[in-house]
Amino acid sequence: MPTERLSTTRLLQVAAYAVIVAWGIHAAGHIISVVLIALLLAYIYVPLAHWFMRRFHLGVGTGVLCAALLITAGHIIFTVGAVHSAIHFGQNLPNYEARLIPLLASLAEFLTRHGYPVTEMSMKGFLGSQRTAELLRSLVPAGLVLLSDRILITVLAILFTAELLNAESRVGHSLAPYSRDVRRFIAVTAQSGAINSLGNLIVYVVLGVDFPVLWSIVYFFSTFIPNVGFLFALTPPILLTLLMHGWRKAILVFFGVMIMELVTDYVLRPRLLQRRLQVSFFEVVASLVFWGSLLGPAGAVLGVPLTLAVRNFVTHRADAGGHGGPNWLSPST
Repeated sequence: MPTERLSTTRLLQVAAYAVIVAWGIHAAGHIISVVLIALLLAYIYVPLAHWFMRRFHLGVGTGVLCAALLITAGHIIFTVGAVHSAIHFGQNLPNYEARLIPLLASLAEFLTRHGYPVTEMSMKGFLGSQRTAELLRSLVPAGLVLLSDRILITVLAILFTAELLNAESRVGHSLAPYSRDVRRFIAVTAQSGAINSLGNLIVYVVLGVDFPVLWSIVYFFSTFIPNVGFLFALTPPILLTLLMHGWRKAILVFFGVMIMELVTDYVLRPRLLQRRLQVSFFEVVASLVFWGSLLGPAGAVLGVPLTLAVRNFVTHRADAGGHGGPNWLSPST
């Protein structure tokens, strides 16, 4: 009986510590997100830097620098492309609104005919170009903050990469037991996501979707949010195709992208993974909710890797406790 009371007390203490840690993470969510995103990027840089080192017989510093320069060039190209697409989208807003008005009129008529009276003007005011422009302007401050953080993230990612590649680094050895599944998740997701995005690009170009490169890049990044990320990346090009080309071509876009997604999930990804990462749909959603509430929007990208790292950490500590190591729930001595 005393042992059960001690175990219960210890469990309550661990729960209290977890609440305090969660509060601290939420309070310092911005800087923690910057550090964790930099670490996530470092795991992406490591294979590329290692390839440079092995292919050209370079040292750690030179290999990391080459990888950083190559990825920085990719970031610059993506940023320029995104800005160009945003400017082009703003220029086309009047054209989009002109096509939107008949579509909204038909939708309002359909809803009114089925007992849901909606006026065309109210829907136009909600989805018109002025409303869209206001929404884009509201996103500008967040975009500026994100751009200001990119320099710090890049510097930290380079430092983390150098530490992970250094055989004598204590940081790399400390992270190794808890990052095994994270590295596998990043590698498989990046490879399958790149192939999937290339297939989507072909679909978008063939069917005449506006901004095909932008939607393909967005799709690539959304693959790091398993099971649900592709839904967010699929919605804008389908709506834009519905607006510009009608519902028949929008259905073709939907089925084309879904076929690529199914091929990736059931053919490509199992071949890339020798052992599947056991991440259920519930774990994905719980990760997005939990880490999103603590870290904000960055939690959507970091949620699954952090959950995998925490799960490996708990498993590692439990194994250590079973072999005479410390056990969190045992009475403290």
